[in-house]
Amino acid sequence: MSRAGKYGVDALGEGGAVLTYAYQPILRGYFGATAVYYALMSVVHALTLVGDQLALMGSVSLLAWLACSLAWYQARHWIGTSRLELITTGINLLVVANVMVALHVAYDPGKLVYFIMLTMVFAFASVSIRQALVGIAACFVGLYFQLTWHEPGQMETYGFVSFAAAIAALGITHFLRRTVRFSLMARSQAERDLRSAETRLTAAQQIGEAMRQQSLSDSLTGLPNRRAFFEELKRQRGAILEGEGFWLILLDLDGFKAVNDNYGHLIGDELLRAVASRLVTYCGEGSHVSRIGGDEFNIVVPRQFTPDEIEEWCEGLLAYLASVYLIEDRLILISGSIGCCAGNAVEPETTLIQKADYALLHAKRNGKNRVEMFRDEHANDAAERFRIEQALRFADFDAEIELLFQPQFDLSEQRIVAAEALARWNSPVLGLIGPERFIQIAEESGQIARITTTVLNKAISILQATSSPICLSINLSGHDIISEHVVDRILEQVLESGVRPELIEFEVTETAAVANIVRAEALMR
Repeated sequence: MSRAGKYGVDALGEGGAVLTYAYQPILRGYFGATAVYYALMSVVHALTLVGDQLALMGSVSLLAWLACSLAWYQARHWIGTSRLELITTGINLLVVANVMVALHVAYDPGKLVYFIMLTMVFAFASVSIRQALVGIAACFVGLYFQLTWHEPGQMETYGFVSFAAAIAALGITHFLRRTVRFSLMARSQAERDLRSAETRLTAAQQIGEAMRQQSLSDSLTGLPNRRAFFEELKRQRGAILEGEGFWLILLDLDGFKAVNDNYGHLIGDELLRAVASRLVTYCGEGSHVSRIGGDEFNIVVPRQFTPDEIEEWCEGLLAYLASVYLIEDRLILISGSIGCCAGNAVEPETTLIQKADYALLHAKRNGKNRVEMFRDEHANDAAERFRIEQALRFADFDAEIELLFQPQFDLSEQRIVAAEALARWNSPVLGLIGPERFIQIAEESGQIARITTTVLNKAISILQATSSPICLSINLSGHDIISEHVVDRILEQVLESGVRPELIEFEVTETAAVANIVRAEALMR
């Protein structure tokens, strides 16, 4: 414990408190040393004196010992300036009294110097000038009476010495107190500066932590953001013990775009906040819920569940989210799709996310508002899709795409009047791939436009090489009919070929047009 704490000094800037703070430990040492001295003197008196001398000397030495001991004991705690001055003055007077009694019992001119010495001791052991003056005056009074009784001829000599001692003692008292005050004020200022620096450091740390939390939070919903999600995922993988794991859940809202289109983005934002609130309520404190962007949310569940249990838990979450929302007097219904995979410490974070995302994709394709767990067949399917996607990126479609034709036969005229061109891809790497497989992957990977233009070129070449051409029907992807660049390229190909445009038909499914019906209608026209 520091001395300030021990003695209870809170304001070192106040002069009296500063000096008392500094002097009380010193004075306690003075009290202790004096108590030991008079304890020894009491023993010496008991061994060397008898009769009245023993009674007189023993009494004053025992009284001084008792007073010094009590003062030493009380000085363990904060006393206060006035009380400390009073106690110290009393001790000093007892010391002077002991010298007076000693000279009375056995006078020795050499002992007169004790009074001069005591003025210096009292100067050092004075909390204030007032106390120093009292102690010095007591010494001079004692010296004056001893000189009057025993050495009246030495009055002038001791007078000059006493005056010099008094001036020296007062000077010592003044400059020592001033030095102590400046020293403690400097220390106090240094401590205030240190506390101020610590306060600024704490404030900076708090600001830094607030900025860090802000950088890890989604500004719209207040949930942890993408960065926080990856940190949590990494932490969960690092904390996995043998035989334990966690579940990674990816949630995507169904129909959120329609809410934005119909009610505006402000309503959409309020809906996202309401969804975030329901997620936090349902998942509880044990789970980590984050928003990674748009209407996509991630959940890390560190609890142990079997696949059936986590699937049931996720279905309960979807049911909770599907309850009607009341937002600005509007009743809004929305659902969600979930992809889920078991986490482990072996696979990297990106692989776990890819698995959960692939399961989510299957949930979306299979009707939405459902839970899809990542299973072995998904892994096989994902591997096959990756191989097909890679082969599509490096394929030479002019050499690898073949056309088959499904004829349309007019029974009344007994002839073929039209045909539908069907694309078949014979990859040198993967072999023959059916359109039900590679077309979808080509759409998702952005390769479908190359296939469309290749099929159209081959169909035009066949019409150009036929003496009696018939109408050919070509399928268009939903991605094609909402791409102005692809539509322009199709028109250029037909116009440059010289083939009659009425010989070419395009088939577009209803689901393809629904994605962006206004744009699709404009481009088809």
